[in-house]
Amino acid sequence: IPAEVSAILNESCVACHNDKLQSGKLRLDSPEAILAGGASGATVVAGASAQSPLYTRVVATDTARRMPPAGERVADAKAAILKAWID
Repeated sequence: IPAEVSAILNESCVACHNDKLQSGKLRLDSPEAILAGGASGATVVAGASAQSPLYTRVVATDTARRMPPAGERVADAKAAILKAWID
């Protein structure tokens, strides 16, 4: 995982998706955990950001679906980095 992607995940996601908390049985604190997915299945669909919950939840306009659920949303420039990495 590129350093800039790891930095975004650490900043915006890992507080709730780590080895201790695992919201939705999902961990985003290691490459292996990201690829393993969570209770809802795959988190990343390689080459398909539109089908990757990691990306679609970050850019969701519906606040009930958007991640992170509280605080600031992921900036558009950072979401674009996640999209490019997945695609």
